[in-house]
Amino acid sequence: MSRVHIAKRAVRRRRKGAADSDSGFTLVETVIAVAILALLFPMFLSAATSGTQAGNQGRIRQVASVLADTALDFTRAIDPSQLLDGRSSGGPATLPAGVSLANTDQYDDVAGTPAVPLSTTTVIDNYTFTTQTFMGVCYLQQAAAGASCTTTSSAAPMVRAVVAVSWPAKGVCAGNVCDYVTSSLISTGSDPKFNEVLPSGTAPTPSCPSGATALADSVTTSDPMCAHGASAQANSGPFADSNPSSSSLNFSGDSGSYGSELNSSPGPSNTSFTIAIWFKTSNPGVLMGFADTATGSGGSSWDKMLWVDNSGNVVFGVYTGNTVEIKSPDSLDGGDWHLAVASISTTSGMALYVDGSLVNSNSSVTSSQGYTGYWNIGWDNSSGWPDHPGQAFLQGSLSDAAFFPSALSSSQVSALYASGSQNTWSSNVAADGATKAWSL
Repeated sequence: MSRVHIAKRAVRRRRKGAADSDSGFTLVETVIAVAILALLFPMFLSAATSGTQAGNQGRIRQVASVLADTALDFTRAIDPSQLLDGRSSGGPATLPAGVSLANTDQYDDVAGTPAVPLSTTTVIDNYTFTTQTFMGVCYLQQAAAGASCTTTSSAAPMVRAVVAVSWPAKGVCAGNVCDYVTSSLISTGSDPKFNEVLPSGTAPTPSCPSGATALADSVTTSDPMCAHGASAQANSGPFADSNPSSSSLNFSGDSGSYGSELNSSPGPSNTSFTIAIWFKTSNPGVLMGFADTATGSGGSSWDKMLWVDNSGNVVFGVYTGNTVEIKSPDSLDGGDWHLAVASISTTSGMALYVDGSLVNSNSSVTSSQGYTGYWNIGWDNSSGWPDHPGQAFLQGSLSDAAFFPSALSSSQVSALYASGSQNTWSSNVAADGATKAWSL
């Protein structure tokens, strides 16, 4: 019962007694009653407001817990082998309060359509709830209370799933945002074995999005090139007459026909590097490039790019604060196989090779733009370049792309072009120190 209720009842009792002697309140009694109400009402209002706010936050937190549990149940229902689909290693440096992925290899960068959404928004009774699901891989040493799941690759591989639901709450939580966090370890096998060293590759490996073809990276084995809307052509590559023969990918030139590596990584900026790719085309389009997107559109950063321009010349472009290009003197869009190799050396600058020979260079450019991104083939964002192709998506064939964290010498480039067989090409690429190599 509130204090106002008690005061009102006292007033009613006084009014009944007064009816026996006179017909109303005296002025003094009225003033006193009003004064009492004036004193008590602010106290009641504060208590009522505080109680309502606390009650609302309690109900809001209950809603958040239901949303978090629902998201976690959804995650547990996914086939463990597909939990990391559409995600690549890495993630945001700043996590919501209460979220910890310590001792976990985080997989929260987008690389396609995630099997488990990274973030969803739900509006309930004018409150906006944001549900984020963070995931990573760790290894559980033993099935015992308090056992730690760590990044040491032994025992049973697990996926650590952490769900955070946040909502705005001014003056209630730090930063005016409240969070509800829950988590779970999900076994990647039906019968996990503990205290046993397992062979490499037993943890779930992120895979290409549904509908894309995974092209293995022969160096890391865990970073495939995901080909979208491209058809594989057997015995049609630059080493078609060798045994084993080389294959190629045919790109239609339509939007959605391209390839992107699955995992993002820091691109070279103030370091030397080389990219190489075989191509065959009669049309302009991008051969290979680096961008902060793997979706075949958009992006905010792109450079380190090879393309065929509208005149059929091969162009190598980088961004240093300004666009810088060097290109071949001859057109190469006659429908024959060619090898394009481009490099930056921190000492000798840009170099462009075609079919094993140096065709252009720029010694003044010794660096490129630094950012985290993906290597793309058959497409990249070509806007902003002086000699940009008429279309970014390539209509043509590509085969055998590679990245080297050094500037290859002229003799190394010549040897790559003279490989003559798929096996020799693969051996030369490995010997030259490639850290990424895709046989398309």
